[in-house]
Amino acid sequence: MNYLALARKWRPRFFNQVIGQQHVVQALTNSLILKKIHHAWLFSGTRGVGKTSFARILAKSLNCEIDISPIPCGKCRSCIEIDAGCFIDYIELDAASNRGVEEMTKLLDNITYLPSIGRYKIYVIDEVHMLSGHAFNAMLKILEEPPEYVKFILATTEINKIPITILSRCLQFNLKKIPIKLIFNFLSKIFNNESILYESESLEIISKNANGSLRDALSISDQIISYAGTNKVTKEMVYDLLGIAEDEVIVKILKFILSNDLKSILNLCDEINVRSLSFNVILSNFLILITKIAIFKETSSNFEDSIFSIEDLKLFANNMHNDLIQLFYAILINSIDELKFAPTEYSGFIMICLRLLSILKENNQNQLENDLSIKSLNNEHNINSGIEEKNINELSINNWPNIINNLNLDGLSLELAKQSEFISFQNEIINIMTEMKTFVNKESIAKLELALNQYFNANITLKVSFGKTQMTSFLLQKKNENDLLKKAEKSILEDDYVQNLILKLDSKIVDNSIKNIKN
Repeated sequence: MNYLALARKWRPRFFNQVIGQQHVVQALTNSLILKKIHHAWLFSGTRGVGKTSFARILAKSLNCEIDISPIPCGKCRSCIEIDAGCFIDYIELDAASNRGVEEMTKLLDNITYLPSIGRYKIYVIDEVHMLSGHAFNAMLKILEEPPEYVKFILATTEINKIPITILSRCLQFNLKKIPIKLIFNFLSKIFNNESILYESESLEIISKNANGSLRDALSISDQIISYAGTNKVTKEMVYDLLGIAEDEVIVKILKFILSNDLKSILNLCDEINVRSLSFNVILSNFLILITKIAIFKETSSNFEDSIFSIEDLKLFANNMHNDLIQLFYAILINSIDELKFAPTEYSGFIMICLRLLSILKENNQNQLENDLSIKSLNNEHNINSGIEEKNINELSINNWPNIINNLNLDGLSLELAKQSEFISFQNEIINIMTEMKTFVNKESIAKLELALNQYFNANITLKVSFGKTQMTSFLLQKKNENDLLKKAEKSILEDDYVQNLILKLDSKIVDNSIKNIKN
């Protein structure tokens, strides 16, 4: 007997066998029970989530010889032939290869003929978004008012490409990606049924790398079973066959970067290169790790579907401040495109790691300088207490920008300070206002508050509100730069040598060509 691929062997034959699409199952089941049957359905979703399976089960439910029912018998001629794909009144079309108006016209001509055997003549158009504009226009009228014996089932992976005129004529069902847990449970059931020895970790890896597609998970399983032969399926086999790096590799890379261990980073990159693993995939997983760390740091959420352990996320969240996480994310997201232009993925990835190391060193140096500066200021204050004490009651909208320039800040807290305007100080509370919501978070406010307390040797609270500002350090700096520029422009234009040059050459100074030179 010929071997049947797992995706075909375990294709659901009834609604109760469909995995992870209960919302669609319930809607179709109720409509069949109540006999409220539409003439056109549209199933959308990523590959391998059940679009074609729903089409076949629905076709069996409508054409079962016993009755229209959400539970077809599965034994009559109609049910058996639909499962086998040879039922004469069940027509499956691939829109990718039959996308023209000519093919659509032929289909519409055949619609006028009554069903040969079944109760309904059912047309399934897969990847319907591939039809041409003229083909869509040709089917508009028949899709709106088809003969009572004709039903249309459309399937697509890109619903945004389908004209709204088509969408409005169909019942739309969006099929979700299958959760990792459901895929794992289904694979476990299959492997046990097929008497295949396996490690649970191996099925977890397959489930996570299926990207919500049950068919992809089954196709990967077929590969692994062939690779393992009569041996037990292990996680090492899955990693080798898929050419992906273990979760631990991504975690190790970040640990080595944070510990400034360049030698270990290079050794690990060499190992990855020897195993011919994709650095592009590693970079994508690196981004996922940074994203999970950022979310975990703010919410301490328990990610059930995360490919990284809670222990690792907690470790990184405790050792990386928000500014550093955001910097790492920005560098990595931009590096995805840069990696394509690198001579090799190997060299490109090493340069990305070196860039992260450089950022980390600069950040640590800034932090060290700030800590030393704060310590020096505190010591100086303790020695000269009363001589250089700042009076917090003298705070005003006019001296706020100057005070900001004397604070020991960096990153988002520095930007928040520069882009804020002093409002008031009362009851030990400093109120400031800013227009830039992107700079405001718990950590930036806390850092600015600490810097102000150290500067004034006080115990105040900082409150931030949002609104229009006019007297921020940033705006004053821009104003000073503009004033200097206008002064320079006036000086140049009034210069005798310049005036003489303009007259002799019959020329003029190009607008906006005079710039400030920054040292």
